[in-house]
Amino acid sequence: MDNYVKLYNEEFGMDICSLKSLQERAINSIIKNDVICMLPTGYGKSLIYEILPIVCREKLKRDACVIVLEPLNVIIQQQMLKLGSKALTLSKNMCETWMKRLECGDCSYIFCHPENIIGEKNIYTILSKKAYSSKLVFIVVDEAHCVIQWGLEYRPIYREIKQLRSVLPHANILALTATLSLQGQKELQKYLLMRNTDIIATPPSKDNISLIVVPRPFITPVQKTYDYVFQPVFLELKKKGQDFPLTIIYCSGSMDWVGYGIEVAWKVLGDDMYAGEKKTENQRVVMYHSSIEKGDEVKKIIYTNLSTNPSESPLKIVIATIALGMGADLRHVSQVIHAGPPKSMEAYIQQTGRAGRDGTQATAVLFWNKSDIGRPDVTQAVKDYCRNCDNCRRSLIDSYFGFGSASSDKNVPICCDICDSNLKNDWLFTPPLNSLQIHAIRTAIQSFVKIQKIQISSMCVESLASNASYYVNAENILKEFKLSETIANALSSIISQLLEIQISK
Repeated sequence: MDNYVKLYNEEFGMDICSLKSLQERAINSIIKNDVICMLPTGYGKSLIYEILPIVCREKLKRDACVIVLEPLNVIIQQQMLKLGSKALTLSKNMCETWMKRLECGDCSYIFCHPENIIGEKNIYTILSKKAYSSKLVFIVVDEAHCVIQWGLEYRPIYREIKQLRSVLPHANILALTATLSLQGQKELQKYLLMRNTDIIATPPSKDNISLIVVPRPFITPVQKTYDYVFQPVFLELKKKGQDFPLTIIYCSGSMDWVGYGIEVAWKVLGDDMYAGEKKTENQRVVMYHSSIEKGDEVKKIIYTNLSTNPSESPLKIVIATIALGMGADLRHVSQVIHAGPPKSMEAYIQQTGRAGRDGTQATAVLFWNKSDIGRPDVTQAVKDYCRNCDNCRRSLIDSYFGFGSASSDKNVPICCDICDSNLKNDWLFTPPLNSLQIHAIRTAIQSFVKIQKIQISSMCVESLASNASYYVNAENILKEFKLSETIANALSSIISQLLEIQISK
């Protein structure tokens, strides 16, 4: 395969050293059979179909065309940039030049949404002609879990992809995903009418991601239970600044929590919300949800900052719904935090897998409470995973996806909080102060300021009271408010004493 890799690098300007063992196995298999590839996020699943035309040309002396069905525009755009003139995109409004190329079979790759090929009789007619019947044709369903997850209500046309079987009866199907349970594998084969299917899979839990689950206290009002996650994380960002690791905070259940998280970020960070000039592109914390998915300008800024080396990018935290993920260049993400549990184990693996794509050690932390797992949309597997206090989390995940306890035999240096309880220590936060406690600290600071006749604004007093745990450190007071060292130490002492009293209560 090394020669094919060399040709691939020459044709597309890449620098792939060699194929991984399961990539090579998938390439050899798809030439003969239908294939389901369940490989971890960041493994390099797209390379399997990208190199196929070269393998067919050099090994089989046959031209090949790969039809790739994608769920999102951004993935298609990325692939078109990579594959250049050898690829084209099917759309409702194709230009005349591309239509002629399609009719002549002048392409090695055709990218499209299912909506732009399924049921389109003119496209079916073109694909039935000699330009394609004389070639080896492959049908690739990328992010194939969407067939199961989206095929009922959201995008029902996913369940009609099977129509391509009658249009291209000799084409083999390659289904790519990071997450399919054993039941999901059976369902996918049924929905796509797959035959003689070779399943190529590896346990989905990535060895370089430590898995941590932390109970989140039940506090009223409910905003306080999310403050338990948001405030300490934003205070740590305030402290570390540019050295803070790139982090995604997923909020499930309601988009409202994404907006609330941004409110808390502004409150905690103040001017530190920006790295430099106060412009959108310099924000350290941003939110991402379905509405932003439709807005090209904001989305472009976020994706650009996400793909930039963290040492050069201002962006440090993205508070997101499930809308952030597929198609985004997330190679630099070091931490994925779930403020509450996702709906399914499949979603959990997809989202945690966005960390550690560069191969470095990464962390996935899931916060939960009884109210969270009481939600009817949370699967039993997720509820059991949250409650688990005895079994290795990696083994539980791998067992769910049909790998038994395979991971228990792996030598994973930093596995999970069950294998090493110390991993949880950095994430056991102090519950946020309630309004009465903040009032007590505020009153004490106001009295001190009045007695000492210190010139300090009410906004600064409010910040000291609201972020008391951060200002226990006198150095942080000095940095933020430029007071004398004596005053900073005195304020730090007042806050520290009051916090000890509040916590002891």
